Amino acid sequence: MYEEKLTTDTMKDAPGGVPSLSKVFNMIKTMIQKEKFHFYELEPFEVQQILLDEKDLPLNDNNKPDYKYYGAIRGRFVVEPRQSVLPKTNPQFVLPINSSICPYPVTGEQVIVGNFGGQSYYFPSLNVFNESQDNRTPNISYLKSNLIPPSIEKEIEPDVNVRPIKAESGDVVLNGRYGNSINLGNKENKPIIKIRAGQRDDYNVVIEDKNATVPEDLSKDKSSIYVSSGVKHTVGGIQSTDNNIILNSDSLIFNSKNGDINLKSTGTISLEADSVNINAKSSNTIKMGDPRAPMLPTVNGQKLLEFQESIVGVLSGIQSIFVSVGTSNFPKVAIDAKKLLDDINTVKDSILNLEFLNFRVMTADPSFELPELPELPELPDPEVEKIKALKRAEISKLKIREGL
Repeated sequence: MYEEKLTTDTMKDAPGGVPSLSKVFNMIKTMIQKEKFHFYELEPFEVQQILLDEKDLPLNDNNKPDYKYYGAIRGRFVVEPRQSVLPKTNPQFVLPINSSICPYPVTGEQVIVGNFGGQSYYFPSLNVFNESQDNRTPNISYLKSNLIPPSIEKEIEPDVNVRPIKAESGDVVLNGRYGNSINLGNKENKPIIKIRAGQRDDYNVVIEDKNATVPEDLSKDKSSIYVSSGVKHTVGGIQSTDNNIILNSDSLIFNSKNGDINLKSTGTISLEADSVNINAKSSNTIKMGDPRAPMLPTVNGQKLLEFQESIVGVLSGIQSIFVSVGTSNFPKVAIDAKKLLDDINTVKDSILNLEFLNFRVMTADPSFELPELPELPELPDPEVEKIKALKRAEISKLKIREGL
């Protein structure tokens, strides 16, 4: 905080001579004017350091980093650099005004600082250039000083193409510095939440004004999450319903660290890709059909083919023996009998060991009839019922008063 005088005291000495009413009036008026000043509770503050690294934090009584000062800043007041931040005891850092939502500044930016309860706090960065990326004014606190400003490392390298998103009246928008944003917005008064990371590229050469806005685009932005109610979207050739949640990016990963992933739909679940891989690490784990039904193994195609070849071999072997006997080619009969016995053993092993069945992929028994699940009635919301009861009570009171 600081005081700024509105006028300069030009009166050196009291005027001589016999005082008149006008002279006394003018003297009083001059004295009042020279005491007039503007009082500023909040003042711009140039950021010279921000504590976001453990090694920069001051040490506490236990000689360990004091995380009370995480996100705090050090710098100089712009208008009255001689004043001190509070408390005046070391370490002299300015804390963020809000510990939950912290738009951290970068060195060279100006923030607004105010004192509350003996502590200096800073508000978000001053919007000098109305840019979401860069509002730095380096060394502005040294303009009226003969001091040499310290050299400050440039923390960010602005991307000239990154701009704030285009908003509609009533939207709540959070623009990041790096082409990321959150928009609690609307489309034709229907609610929509847009979360975006990576600005679309097609506007880079179209817009020359660095303060111009860029409209969000579900298909053209790098990565997006849209949560909508009453708003339809089309992405990847698929049109959504009115109420939807859409994720769109180059790669999507759903990973359950310690639990299940459940996909359920009253309609259709569609999987479309150049290749679809489903891998179960233990047997009996890929199951198709209603999980309440008994599960039957599917067929192992390779083993089934081998089984069929063995059956054909048995039939061919019998035929070959008959031919060899008919032609009295008894040496060949022994060879054919040996091959026939091998094929019969292969068929027997396949049947007894169920080798042609695939127990890794199971399917529900189609002949098992499942009972129909009863439809659960919709239970009333207790909070809504409380509100209804209150309204009925108010109506009753109103009728009683009208009767009086």
